[in-house]
Amino acid sequence: TTVMSLQTGYKRPYDEPSPYFEKFSSGQLEFPVVDSSTKPGPDDTLDKDQPMIYGLRLGASSKAYPLHFLGEKEVVNDQLNGVNFVLITDQPSGSIRAYQAGSHQFSSFKRFELRDEKGQSWRVEENELVSKARQESLARIPGQRSFLSTWNTRHPESKVKYGE
Repeated sequence: TTVMSLQTGYKRPYDEPSPYFEKFSSGQLEFPVVDSSTKPGPDDTLDKDQPMIYGLRLGASSKAYPLHFLGEKEVVNDQLNGVNFVLITDQPSGSIRAYQAGSHQFSSFKRFELRDEKGQSWRVEENELVSKARQESLARIPGQRSFLSTWNTRHPESKVKYGE
């Protein structure tokens, strides 16, 4: 049996929210990138803090959502590679999750509950959205936070969503 230890010999702040907490919150560019295919938003200039995004990839398609955009909205309905999905941002914690949406359009989000276009309640769970009547569930879609420059380097075909 292998046991992992926090005693690695490195002076890394393992007790922070992430080992890269200082890097993510520093405001310094990881490396400069000029991307002429994206339209910069009001806070997305390379001479300021490097923008952070939440990225999704489905098949050969990918899309990025600046965190400042998601911070203004709790629920974003969108489509990627023919798949309808919903992004949910928990304002107090800043956590972001993506779920398949099927044929539904979701609106309000409060305390682990979403409402769809018919006013039906859906419970937000770790791996799925579950209708209140438990007749339908929609799977979670993996996503990740990243620096915009890093995301664009790894996914040059990606679109960046700046608004509705």
